[in-house]
Amino acid sequence: MIETRTSSAELYGTGNVPVLYVGGYGRSGSTVVDIALAQFPGIFGTGEIGNLPRHVWLNDEYCACGDRVHACPLWSLIVARWLEREPPGTMEHYRRLCESFEAIRNPRQMLGAMFWTSGFQNYARLTKSLFTVILQTTGCRVIVDSSKSPIRALQLSRIPGIDLSLIHLMRDGRGVAWSMMKTHEVNPSIGVQRPVGGAPAIRTAHRWMAFNLLTEFAASQVGAQRSIRLRYEDFTVDPVAALHPVLAMVGAAQAASDPTNLAEIVPGHQVAGSRIRMGGPLHISRDTSWEINMPEEDRRKVQRRAGWMLRRYGYL
Repeated sequence: MIETRTSSAELYGTGNVPVLYVGGYGRSGSTVVDIALAQFPGIFGTGEIGNLPRHVWLNDEYCACGDRVHACPLWSLIVARWLEREPPGTMEHYRRLCESFEAIRNPRQMLGAMFWTSGFQNYARLTKSLFTVILQTTGCRVIVDSSKSPIRALQLSRIPGIDLSLIHLMRDGRGVAWSMMKTHEVNPSIGVQRPVGGAPAIRTAHRWMAFNLLTEFAASQVGAQRSIRLRYEDFTVDPVAALHPVLAMVGAAQAASDPTNLAEIVPGHQVAGSRIRMGGPLHISRDTSWEINMPEEDRRKVQRRAGWMLRRYGYL
């Protein structure tokens, strides 16, 4: 019996796809950063594209353009082109692969122990082909993926043909905890697909630390030349200046000379993310509500548990 081997070109296609990944913890402003980056020429913001196979396509959720994804002229075309040569059931198969290989509780994924399995090869091939179709369909030069998960960032960095750059986006953990304490009822038309919020401050403090440490690890694997830290608070003060190093990192520094000052940003086709993507044009501003309204007891809880990391990032 003759054994045949499949080449990398056959598995993943030819040509590199530049992907700018926004990693970190939730409620840290990733959707705003995604939309802001997409204002520059040649950059396409997908939103949390990692959720496309998980629930966005399955539940026909809303695109930031206002249409449901099945009716969105862009995403319906992208998905049709992506799956046109795949067997029936590929979206569900890809959902299971994503849930397996991007599982944050599985240390084997963090260490890349599954890298050589056939399952990972299928995951990698479908992921690369999806990004390739997005690149070809939109005509962009850089794709922004603001899925945030540090494990997804690690896996994307291991896929041949994906030229990954990473933003480690952080926000003051006290502000994140205050945001997580607030609740939002289901309202799909404004981007709230399931009940969210209501998390105790101490739980958020633990998760905020864990996700930021994992994102630091992902950045170390991507490399210093391809990763950058960005504090959301600095971004809100001067968005263009804060994003200039990011644009330079992905070879789009010329875009920063565009006359736009990001005084108003307009959502495009972000398929998932914060509900703010559904509200029309946005004005970038710092949210200081936690400084005024967060109960002092909850603030102290976060500072006691996460004080060392708040100091590490310059918040204390």
